[in-house]
Amino acid sequence: MNQSGRGIERDWDVNTMIAVTMKTICSGIIAVAFCAPIGFAQTPFQVQATAAPVDGPIPLKVQFSSSGSTGDGLRFEWYFSSDLIVGSTSPEASHTYSTPGNYPAQLRVYNSKGDREVRNFTIHAGNSAPIVKLSEPPDGAFFKWGQWIAFKVSVSDKEDGSTEAGTIPCSSLQGETALFHNDHAHGFKQFQGCQGTFQASDDSMNTEAQQGQDMRWLFNASYVDRGAAPVDAITGFAGVILQPMRKQAEHFSNSSGILLDSNGGDENAIGQKSAVAIGSIGKGDWISFKPMNLKNIKSLSCHAASTLGGKIEARIDSATGPLVGTVVIGTTGGAHLFADFHADLTDPGGTHEIFFVFQGQQGSQNLFGLDYLEFQGQGISLAIRKTKSLVGARNPDKMHPGFNVKVQHLDGKLPKELVCAHEKRVSAFGSRGT
Repeated sequence: MNQSGRGIERDWDVNTMIAVTMKTICSGIIAVAFCAPIGFAQTPFQVQATAAPVDGPIPLKVQFSSSGSTGDGLRFEWYFSSDLIVGSTSPEASHTYSTPGNYPAQLRVYNSKGDREVRNFTIHAGNSAPIVKLSEPPDGAFFKWGQWIAFKVSVSDKEDGSTEAGTIPCSSLQGETALFHNDHAHGFKQFQGCQGTFQASDDSMNTEAQQGQDMRWLFNASYVDRGAAPVDAITGFAGVILQPMRKQAEHFSNSSGILLDSNGGDENAIGQKSAVAIGSIGKGDWISFKPMNLKNIKSLSCHAASTLGGKIEARIDSATGPLVGTVVIGTTGGAHLFADFHADLTDPGGTHEIFFVFQGQQGSQNLFGLDYLEFQGQGISLAIRKTKSLVGARNPDKMHPGFNVKVQHLDGKLPKELVCAHEKRVSAFGSRGT
């Protein structure tokens, strides 16, 4: 996932990025509009359209393209502003905007039957989109339910300046957390600030996660610039998807060769209600998850059942990519008798798609059944929990009302300070005890 960009008409879509547009996906200087055929089967063509850049100082030269569009006898009409004058009839076009303003650009595509598809863009000539960057937490990192996560956001804008220079106040940055649950997301909390902490829901979610739900935690940061009259303000955003320690095998991002077994899971696992697992596993088959970041992850446990045994190789970026760990799956005495098998993991650094490649006896299509993966380590969670009183604070008068924390040891270290999302500073924790 890109960690910087801009967007309009945002909604959650965690399979690609934390916030995407409903009509356009904007990242940096390019906007993409795509739609597969909708409605009735007699609409036999697809239209894709791009415009880049969609904002910036004047004169602003924008390249328009319909590359990827398919259909019979396609005819194109490009409109570069609201005057409804056809600016070009070519599949590819360009236009230079010399006067500041907000321009509605449009592509109309007709096929040989006279069917029409329309794609729309808004061009902001004379105002550049702000760039929002998330330095923490990293995209795809692992967290523990109920614990706290640190965030740090910065913004730069050609017209407004930057948070680093102090010309953009941190109070103008909006943060939002959400819980991704199966195929949708629930907004959780909103706050302001450049840095601070947020809680990954609470411990009750751990029970649901163990019951076979596909759950992730989302964090999105945004900034609305001041505009550049007569040009409208533009929203920049950045977002990350955070992964829980337990990942049900059936909630993979991509796969090859395997099948879902609706009765193959371990119903006796603690808190486990889902009986779904992946089965029909043969040598060279794989599943993958994205995004994933192994920061502070030390090892992996696989909950599997097998009569033959085999191996699970953890590889980054492809099924033949660099190896970061190998879990040896032993025999358990039955196809539904599950056990946990462990191996150390090596953090390759950065965010990746991680492939879990299955190895074993050649020709067998039932090497083992895999119920879930359990990642082990602290991840990005801070050992900080809400409590009734502030423990070890030198200046409790600076504590924001209603926000109390308890700090626990992490590798023998204590954080020097916590900066709350509302920009109130929590003083240094000087006590070594909790």
